[in-house]
Amino acid sequence: MKDQRMNGAQGEAPLLLEARDVCFRYAGREVLKRASLGIGAGEIVSLLGANGAGKSTLLRVVLGLAVPSAGEVLTEAVPLQRLSRREIAKRIAYVPQVHAAPFPYTVRDVVLMGRLPDSGAFRSASARDREMVAEVLDRIGIAFLADRVYTEISGGERQLTLIARALAQEPRVLVLDEPMSGLDYGYQAIVADRLRDLAADGRAILMSTHDPHFAMEISSRIALLERGRIEADGTPRHILTVEAIRELYHVDVECFDLPNGHRTFVRVPKRRSRS
Repeated sequence: MKDQRMNGAQGEAPLLLEARDVCFRYAGREVLKRASLGIGAGEIVSLLGANGAGKSTLLRVVLGLAVPSAGEVLTEAVPLQRLSRREIAKRIAYVPQVHAAPFPYTVRDVVLMGRLPDSGAFRSASARDREMVAEVLDRIGIAFLADRVYTEISGGERQLTLIARALAQEPRVLVLDEPMSGLDYGYQAIVADRLRDLAADGRAILMSTHDPHFAMEISSRIALLERGRIEADGTPRHILTVEAIRELYHVDVECFDLPNGHRTFVRVPKRRSRS
């Protein structure tokens, strides 16, 4: 697979998030091997790779939750190691794949937790905090859920709530781990629309996904992670090919170009041998 690496947004503005030659070792195994990835304002970058390729580890490193054994991560040209956890949280917000609330919080309360990096854990929510939460709930389209108990709403509504909580931090970068996992087709479309809107506002979005169709539909760039290395990075049509899918996931597929410029893949079933 040829390396089609790109450096993200062009021009003099610093990248909102950049991993430079990041290495990471765990239990004596090299999980990331000089992985480099840059994301600029307005970009949606999807990270594709098979299980065990290092996607979750790379997300943890760029969030500052794991320290690389070599290389560095920067946000707007500032190394993460120079920033406190609170400062990082004001710049980069994380949307997990799943979230289990230990108490019956309302949706408004869950989103209000996103204000902690700004207000502090032991200070009561200010009028500005509550105003920001109301704005975010309205922006994401879930204001009608504000007083509902988080654990009693649907999976799609929970995912939108987690995105709203991340936005309440007022970050410039969003990092999402498998945002479409477990969502029905309708909520996948809703979440995709919200992410496009957020990127259009100038945020940088990095997300891991197993779904090449979703990545093709929403991404401005796709990065392929294989055995701890970024093996290719470029536009969806350039990166997502039959050969790339076969190499990443070890399945035979056929490719069809759609009238809207997207591309879809259909798995080719193996022929059964006649006994």
